[in-house]
Amino acid sequence: MEDQAKNAESQLKERFGEQVEVEYIDIYSPASIETVQKVMLLVMSGQAALPVTLIDSEPKIGGAISISMIEEELESLGTKPKKGSR
Repeated sequence: MEDQAKNAESQLKERFGEQVEVEYIDIYSPASIETVQKVMLLVMSGQAALPVTLIDSEPKIGGAISISMIEEELESLGTKPKKGSR
């Protein structure tokens, strides 16, 4: 999963530049308790499946790391692609 997150970061930075930041959070690591708690509540209530993609700290996509869905969500929030990107 961490490799998929690194791949996603590479693709998203290629398209959007430094406007985006990708952070992989291991739910078994105590590094970000608040985020992990939020995600696990969604998973345990059946509202999302792991992995969960958060955008601006809000869970948006569950069950897979989908570059196209992330790009759509970023664009819907007003994030503009870099000039010359597809």
